[in-house]
Amino acid sequence: MTKPPGQLRVLARNLCSNWVGFAVHAAVAFFLTPFILRHLGDAGYGVWALLASLTGYYGLLDAGLRVALTRSLTRDLAVGDYGRLNRTASTGMVALAVVAVFVLLASLLLGWATPWFINDLQPGVASEIWWCFLLVGAALAVQFVLFPFSAVFTATQRFDLANALGITTRLLSAGAVVLLLNAGYGLIGLSAVVAGSNVLDYGLRWLLAYRILPQLHVSPRLADKDSLREIAHFGVWNTVDAASVRIILYTDGMVIGWFLSPAAIALFALAANVRNYFDELFAPVGHVFFPPATHAHARGDAEGLRRLYLGGTRLLAVLATGAGLIAAFWAEDFFRLWLGERYADGAGSVPMLFQILLGAAVATASQRLGTQVLLAAARVKTMVALTASEAAANLVLSILLVRQFGLLGVALGTLLPALVVQFFVKPWCVLAFLRISTAEYLREVWGRTALVGVVAGGLLFAVRWLGPAESWPALLGQGGLATAIVLGATAALGLTKAERGRFLRALLRRASVLWQRRGEAARERDELRQRPTTTPPHSPAAEAHA
Repeated sequence: MTKPPGQLRVLARNLCSNWVGFAVHAAVAFFLTPFILRHLGDAGYGVWALLASLTGYYGLLDAGLRVALTRSLTRDLAVGDYGRLNRTASTGMVALAVVAVFVLLASLLLGWATPWFINDLQPGVASEIWWCFLLVGAALAVQFVLFPFSAVFTATQRFDLANALGITTRLLSAGAVVLLLNAGYGLIGLSAVVAGSNVLDYGLRWLLAYRILPQLHVSPRLADKDSLREIAHFGVWNTVDAASVRIILYTDGMVIGWFLSPAAIALFALAANVRNYFDELFAPVGHVFFPPATHAHARGDAEGLRRLYLGGTRLLAVLATGAGLIAAFWAEDFFRLWLGERYADGAGSVPMLFQILLGAAVATASQRLGTQVLLAAARVKTMVALTASEAAANLVLSILLVRQFGLLGVALGTLLPALVVQFFVKPWCVLAFLRISTAEYLREVWGRTALVGVVAGGLLFAVRWLGPAESWPALLGQGGLATAIVLGATAALGLTKAERGRFLRALLRRASVLWQRRGEAARERDELRQRPTTTPPHSPAAEAHA
């Protein structure tokens, strides 16, 4: 079943806007990370990374209500039931306001307890940690209350507006971080900036939600038990899934803090943060496919859902493989130029940790659409079983391996479960649900992906053989050449002939529109030049000229 052009345009718009938002976010982090590391030091940066990990667990307090709320709003909008949509949004706001109270209480508790289990904590840092938790927790409480308005952006597929807001607040917060750290405010100043930018972002979403969805009406009076029961049923299972995701993402820092030191947390966090940006490079693709997947499932379009999964997964697998090869080949040069020699050399160095974590990131990125399909179909129990098994294996292996292999053991504890669950178990579950044969899946998804990987990998190895990049211009030059190789291999081998034709026609149409607009602008300029310009005798301009 072919997607209508309007839907294709929406997907392209959302995907491009998500990538622009990601690019700005990554660029800001690229310039800010060395600045923050220099002002806080290794130990201070390690404490900040641990604070980020612990506050990441706050998402569990909502019992999955946010994901369930987003899915319900998307479904209600798909069938045009605005009355039900408003009841769902209002119920979600009331329920999340209760969660916000628990977020504040958790912040006070963690601010008091965290210093007790960190090895080699510097004197005076304990009081700073308490204030950091309080500031960030208060901002997150506001986010919980205003989340239904943020979910409207996903339900209406207005990722472009959401990214515009995110870019604006991210740039403002970057400037504030520079000012406050230069002024010597340290961890507290950094927390204040993060809290303020988050409140500003969600406050603007609150105002704009009524503009993009005029039928929206959110009021505590519209909350009802039936809506709460529906989203809570979906949310309970999603909570277990969210807990498992947070174990995968955030527990490594806690294991390192318990067995090693804050400085060791900093080293691992530098590698893990860049790995997270690699994840976020592909997260937009999965996000923009969630509303179409939900719509297809709501309409009972099984064939459309199968085509969406196979085509989207192949796109993700090809792109993740190519990007993963580039990142792996040039990781050492990047970290050496970015952070300095002492972070890039030796066993257990930041580049080595990143390369190990990168394998898990590629596996996860290639299966993002499978995750969206399971969520759209409310197959939450399946998702819980998959993510929980990966998280449990991650935690156990990290604890077992950290004593013998240090940071490398923690990285391996992340890699091995991801390879098994993401590459084998999750696809098997999705294929069974969509009734797709293994042979069709391997042919449609991994046949072209493997070809792209072999061809692009060989060419990238040849480029890398020329020698390391000793400067940023050299790294950018080699990276640009590598990107061109991957994109060329993707276009030639990763896409079908029909897909290449559609892509080329879309480019030609866009070029034609731009050329036409350019011609119209030129004609308007010519008309303005030829138009006589006379100034009324008694006008201010004439008097000033006289």
